[in-house]
Amino acid sequence: MEDLGFSAEELAYLNSMSSSSSKPKDSAECVILEEIPSDLSSYPSSVAEAYIKDREAETHKQTMRNLNKQAKAKRPDLPKSLSTKLDRVQKTLKKLKTISKENSAQVYSELESLNLKQHVNEAAVSLAECKMMTKDIAGLIEVVSI
Repeated sequence: MEDLGFSAEELAYLNSMSSSSSKPKDSAECVILEEIPSDLSSYPSSVAEAYIKDREAETHKQTMRNLNKQAKAKRPDLPKSLSTKLDRVQKTLKKLKTISKENSAQVYSELESLNLKQHVNEAAVSLAECKMMTKDIAGLIEVVSI
């Protein structure tokens, strides 16, 4: 620990401070945002619209986070009805490389109908090679959250 600039005593003190001040986090703990106020008439309409748009985006992100936190507990065994046809899998993996906000819903539905248990590595590589813009990140998060 000396290499990092902390002595063993300092590190123990920092660890005790962080563990005593924060409660243990449950993996299924969900954060719920407050409701959007219904009366925004005291603000200019452009400010109210921007606020509502930002809150809806934040609510959507928080919903996705909560679903991701609960995913492992809710994940059932894969049903037998999922397709494992190699040509469909390869087409979907190619689509993962070009994912965007516009086609994320289509890719999402295709991924839900495929059994990619043996192609997880290929899917991860396809997502890593994906050329995306900042605007496409929301769609990518939805697809990755499956």
